[in-house]
Amino acid sequence: MDRAILRIASMVYCASLAVYFWLVFSPQSDLPQEVLWYMQWWYSQPSTQLQSLWANVSTALLAMAFISAIFLAFLKKWAGYVFLGSNLIVLGAQWLMADYAPQTSLLASIENLTLISVGCILAVFVLSSRLGTFKT
Repeated sequence: MDRAILRIASMVYCASLAVYFWLVFSPQSDLPQEVLWYMQWWYSQPSTQLQSLWANVSTALLAMAFISAIFLAFLKKWAGYVFLGSNLIVLGAQWLMADYAPQTSLLASIENLTLISVGCILAVFVLSSRLGTFKT
């Protein structure tokens, strides 16, 4: 059962992350025009070198997490370490950096689905030695 949860959670993570990025880069017509204007102004402000660095590092780590989630669906234990490490660094970077991102309800729901799948993967991976998840 734990292997099924791990496989489903990793597939849900990949699908929800792909949908999340598609929604982020597509026009959000559900937001009021004033919010869209403010977002344009916010993102037109120059970013510091640290913000630019963290944005590039976070993008690379999200790509690593996406690829490792694919391998995690095939029960590769090393992929779990890469997945959890990269997600923890990305979450820490998000908490430390100032950002303004109003979201539509659909975007927030997809982001929550992504976080729930990360939690499921974390729980199964932490308990994997007791459950025998990666034993062949």
